[in-house]
Amino acid sequence: MKKQFCDFKREARPSGKPLTKSYYHAVCETPLSDATIGEVLGRKVLEYPDRIVIKAPEFGQSVTLGELKRKADCVSKALLASGAKKGDYVFLTGVADTEFAVWYFAVVQIGLAILAPVRVAHPESQLAYFWKSKPVVAYIGRDHAQGTKEILKDLQRSHDGNVVLVSHQPADPDFLPYEEFLASGQAIAEQQLKTATKSVSIDDVAYMIASSGTSSTSYKVSAHTHHAMVNLAKFCQQRMRPYTEEEVISIMNPIHDDTCVVTLLGLVMHGDLGVIAPRDLVPYTDCADVFMKFVHENRIVWHSGMPFEFIHTIQSSNREKYDLSSLRGGNLVGQIITKDVKTKLLNTFSDMITMYGATECFVGLSTSVRWSTPEQRLNSIGFPFPHCEVKLVNEMDDVVPIGSQGEICLRGWPILKYYFNDTERTAQTKHPDNNGWHHFGDIGIMDETGHVTYIGRKSEMVIFKHYSEAVSPSFILEVVKKDERVLNAKVVGIPNDIKGDDICLCVEVKNDCHVTEQELRTSLEQEIAYVALTEIVAAKLKKLQIDE
Repeated sequence: MKKQFCDFKREARPSGKPLTKSYYHAVCETPLSDATIGEVLGRKVLEYPDRIVIKAPEFGQSVTLGELKRKADCVSKALLASGAKKGDYVFLTGVADTEFAVWYFAVVQIGLAILAPVRVAHPESQLAYFWKSKPVVAYIGRDHAQGTKEILKDLQRSHDGNVVLVSHQPADPDFLPYEEFLASGQAIAEQQLKTATKSVSIDDVAYMIASSGTSSTSYKVSAHTHHAMVNLAKFCQQRMRPYTEEEVISIMNPIHDDTCVVTLLGLVMHGDLGVIAPRDLVPYTDCADVFMKFVHENRIVWHSGMPFEFIHTIQSSNREKYDLSSLRGGNLVGQIITKDVKTKLLNTFSDMITMYGATECFVGLSTSVRWSTPEQRLNSIGFPFPHCEVKLVNEMDDVVPIGSQGEICLRGWPILKYYFNDTERTAQTKHPDNNGWHHFGDIGIMDETGHVTYIGRKSEMVIFKHYSEAVSPSFILEVVKKDERVLNAKVVGIPNDIKGDDICLCVEVKNDCHVTEQELRTSLEQEIAYVALTEIVAAKLKKLQIDE
């Protein structure tokens, strides 16, 4: 049976009128939600208390909406018994099962904010940084990184307050056993819990997301409100699943992905079943067999994860061992994928979409299965989410014409409220002169419908000699890497005060292969009309040489 699309009025659409300037406002008939995260859960529980919302097959867990609400209320009461007040922070680490969803809703429904960074091998600096938030409670799940407890004990001793340390495993006397922590909540009356939940505003911070940023090795932590989180869940799920049928959606394990909260909330809102991926499905590594087995056993329809799982799957020689026929698509987010690989992904998983965002806004643009053309789904990062504006500007902050390069900027509800522990960066981002626009630092080109094609990082742009033209290395690299003899390549700019920058292409050639400078020039000139490379260096593995 052919799938039925949802009512188109629920979604924003690309511009039906050809644009002349690189600005587009994604108007949508569906209004933004005015609910807090706790209100979303409370309303859905009344409608579907027995609906299973999330599973964790690795742990044999299955949770209905009613159970999720009851468990979240118990944790909320325990947090209140611990002295937590609206605006306080709660720290989570190593929570790999359905308890993550329980804690997420428990924390935010009473006006607290949650910090749950991904697990790292050496957590010393990470934990020390997040401890600056002075959390009222720190919950350590079963899968924390080695040394986490000892580090937290040291931080607790040096902390100018009283952090309640709670552990899933009761063996450590310095940590409160989870069951004992929950029991403390019995002293909180139901009315006290209701008062706490009613005090929460859509503009209160609910979730903190961390990254090291693209231009710094220091942590960059952004604070996101209930309003942003609820509407992200509302509209992300509609881009991901534009059909009317309920579906099985996988969630990356919380110890590996701190953005999974958007999918969790979307499951509650839209009626899909969520399945938490196993702990050994680790991003950035080749876990193709783990992923394919997970899809096969759980009949996953949509994978809300990273591109790596899909890329390794299409490259795997073991694909025929698994039934992947249920898998319709997933999110291409977090990295730029070459056109050849993306073509293979779209041919294999028909409904894959590209999502574009940052630490500051989770997601701001994406392609659409229904409204983006095949060419736009292949080449672009999409058009803006409902009720959002996107523009491309030059160095003078002027909107550039359609088809011209400019910096990608977004204005609207997804943008962060502030940066944690960084008033200077917050002041720069929220400066009145910005008029609410967030500058991503990325260069793109907008087409006549509002779809944006990603070109590269603004900081990586170099200037061609003679022409004073800005060009991204990604243009050159995409062409060069099509040559099967090329193992690796890098583009650098060589400063030239008179001409601008000379462009140097460094090429690493596969063993037993030979590439000439003229061959590379020819292929570049065929696809990039204004190439002005002044030097091409070819390097063989373990032996650097100039290849004439």
